[in-house]
Amino acid sequence: MKFSGAQFGAIDVKVARGTNGNVNAMPEFDQCRAAATAANVPLREVQEAARQAYLTQHQPK
Repeated sequence: MKFSGAQFGAIDVKVARGTNGNVNAMPEFDQCRAAATAANVPLREVQEAARQAYLTQHQPK
């Protein structure tokens, strides 16, 4: 799923849903690494920002 995180650009996010309803969102590593290098920030910062942005916009209603 392509997700546009305003802070670091568009990053694909893999989403897995468990049988109990839990959602696990994992941003694509290579895209996060490229965004981190371009922005001169730690990789972990980009990964967490992308994950949080996805989860914020896709909360269950």
